[in-house]
Amino acid sequence: MLPLSKVPAGATIRIVQVGDCPAMRSRLLALGLTPGSTVKVDSCGCGQCCLCVRGGQLAIGHGMAEKIMVRVLDRGAAASDLACPSRPCCTRRGG
Repeated sequence: MLPLSKVPAGATIRIVQVGDCPAMRSRLLALGLTPGSTVKVDSCGCGQCCLCVRGGQLAIGHGMAEKIMVRVLDRGAAASDLACPSRPCCTRRGG
């Protein structure tokens, strides 16, 4: 297991554990980041992590990503090869 913030772009992961703060945990569960769910990582760096979750796109901050423990299922291809239909949260830079 490792934190989501350490996963390379293009990887497919499985969520194992979602934080221990009740408010943050509730928010992430509502967004579809539930234990056992499979997620594709579009990008993850010092700022935000862009994810493809259940057919949608989601961007979370680095601090939240540090508190989500995952297992890497596949290191995957380049982020541009992911199956997300569109990634506006990750392709738009600077505003």
